[in-house]
Amino acid sequence: MNELNYIETQYFDQIHNLQLPWIPDISTKVSTNVDDKINVRYCDNPISIPNINSLSDFVGINKWKNVSRWVINNENYILTNGFGLMSIDKLNNVKINVPKDKEGWVRIGWMLYNSIGVPIILREKGYLLLHGNLIKKNNKTILILGESGYGKSTLTASMIYYKGWELLSDDIGVVKTTTTGVRAIPGIPIMKLTSHNLNSLFKLTPTNYSSVGYDDYKVYVPSHDIGKDTVKTDYDQNRINLTNIIILKPEKPTEPIVLKQLQPSGSVAVLSHNLYNPWLLQKNELEQQTREICRMLNYDVSVQTLHYPRDINLLEKVCGELDNLV
Repeated sequence: MNELNYIETQYFDQIHNLQLPWIPDISTKVSTNVDDKINVRYCDNPISIPNINSLSDFVGINKWKNVSRWVINNENYILTNGFGLMSIDKLNNVKINVPKDKEGWVRIGWMLYNSIGVPIILREKGYLLLHGNLIKKNNKTILILGESGYGKSTLTASMIYYKGWELLSDDIGVVKTTTTGVRAIPGIPIMKLTSHNLNSLFKLTPTNYSSVGYDDYKVYVPSHDIGKDTVKTDYDQNRINLTNIIILKPEKPTEPIVLKQLQPSGSVAVLSHNLYNPWLLQKNELEQQTREICRMLNYDVSVQTLHYPRDINLLEKVCGELDNLV
């Protein structure tokens, strides 16, 4: 059994030395969660799966029907069609098996762990996970949410590029409500962007970046390549409080830019609709995530919808308006 080298060395080098909660430590290859350690290993041999006795062991399957979650004897098994297998035991020991002859197997292993394994463990510890991007500037921290294809990544990257916002995490917005407020938990400051947008909007060369293993149209891009003048937060010295949640509502190019405040009752329904990977959730996990949404809304977190013209030529204007409005 060998420890998994999650991503190429240059991937870690691009992250610098930020102390982020779920990045595998380069020297020990052990991933640290917010408050304790998770042992993660790569297995050369296939992972043994207990006999599946009934459909009650089945939790859910993703919309592409190539990844499913099973919980057998309180242990998690993530099965994929042709990509590999991951298990998480009761002590949060994670094992990953991805065929090494699979192109991009390292990134696929990382995807399994970061997008499926980590969320299971973080939810168990009481964190709320929403499908969006966290960005920060001065004393403002925004979580941008929206349906797939609504332009979350493009708008986020544009806010970094045009207005100097800092990316805290891509795709997974992790927050924790405490007695003193709502904390935004930094993740990995690397985005998944389409090669076309990377070149046309941000003047970067797609071939300089690693392809996302499961999507040949996207590449991994460190956020500092997009916003070279962005001031980085010292995570050790500064607690990050979530101030705004923005839910994207793209409109026709002729429509105005409008930011609308949501009332708490409407916010619960909208935020529940934007939970991260809801197909992964057991009933008790869904109830726990809904309770965390309600707890968060008891604090001074503004939830707004952003109605904006979906026109690539108006992106800088949209970023300017959002930068001023929040």
